[in-house]
Amino acid sequence: MVGIQAITQKIHEDAQLYADKKFGQIKSDIDGAIAKENERHKTDFEKRCSQLKIHHKHEYEIHKDILESRINHEILKFKHELVNEIAEEAVRKLRSISCEEFKALFSRSVKGLQGSFELELGEYSEGKLTDNVINMICNENNGLRIAFNSNLTPKKSGFLFRNSTVEYNCFFEDIVEDIKNRRLSEVLKEVFG
Repeated sequence: MVGIQAITQKIHEDAQLYADKKFGQIKSDIDGAIAKENERHKTDFEKRCSQLKIHHKHEYEIHKDILESRINHEILKFKHELVNEIAEEAVRKLRSISCEEFKALFSRSVKGLQGSFELELGEYSEGKLTDNVINMICNENNGLRIAFNSNLTPKKSGFLFRNSTVEYNCFFEDIVEDIKNRRLSEVLKEVFG
């Protein structure tokens, strides 16, 4: 009986060793499979995070561009309104200059000119220059002759003089409009580069 017990004991020990070895091998295989699966999930997760980052960065850039565009549009609108207000105020002030200031401006404008010119005043400058004043200015500028045209240019202030080859437009509205357009062009470059 001792022999059977020893054989049973030996079988039991061998079975235990085989089970432990088999368990160790299965555990090692499963742990390896779990590690591979975890690595695959980690790589997949990192890839998805990277894609999300790229997507959110792109979304950020789009929203940033939209906001910058909106801000630039508001700045442009404000500067445009400001330039228009300044231009309107300049025209109002120029329309209301005194006869003496108008005469001085006209005198400076024709200084150094020679030849014959026809002069036309704007509607809002009617009465600011007389034939006597024009003759006096012509006498101060030897070789200058100005014929006063009684036609008035509607909705303008200032003057225009011309001959057969050249025209000098000194209507205040046109001068201010030209300055305003140049300034608005500069504003566009400032705002949008």
